[in-house]
Amino acid sequence: MIPRRAAFSLLELLLVIGLATIILTLTVPAFHHVMAGLNLTRAGIQVSDAISLARQHALSFNRSVEVVFLKIPEGGEAAWRGMQVREIRQTPTGTQAQAIGAIIRFPHGIVIRDDATFSPLLTANAAATRSVPPYGTIACTAFRIRPSGLPEPAVTASNHFLTLQNETAPGTPPANYYTVSVNPITGRATTYQP
Repeated sequence: MIPRRAAFSLLELLLVIGLATIILTLTVPAFHHVMAGLNLTRAGIQVSDAISLARQHALSFNRSVEVVFLKIPEGGEAAWRGMQVREIRQTPTGTQAQAIGAIIRFPHGIVIRDDATFSPLLTANAAATRSVPPYGTIACTAFRIRPSGLPEPAVTASNHFLTLQNETAPGTPPANYYTVSVNPITGRATTYQP
């Protein structure tokens, strides 16, 4: 008698491929939400770390440091999508801002909410426009950390935080957001995420 080889039939292979397709179809949206949450967390950590860097630099070098939030255009619409830390130097002709590091661009789709209720730190000082390569002339707002490591007097108990969220997230507040606050007494950054 000839031994029969074990193999899968065409019907069995099609059934397995069909089940794999259904499982992938159900998991891709969940993966998208996980990635959006990870991007939000990463942006919140970037903001918190940049504020901590600014405080550390101010204390270490006994100079004022500016934390600048940038309204960067993307897809035709500008939103608070980045930031930069700058050291303020006194020169014979006045003050000059020198970048401490590169521009921090938040992950795709993450913005600081442009709302005085959820991000009053953006209104601590008046917004201005600056030339920021490679973006050209864009809106900016900033607050300063004094050489003592304390924030400037414009940062108070009522305007010391900002909220990051996914740009397309519905709801007020959205279901997933990240809040970074600057302690107006110590200058330390703390975070909150529901």
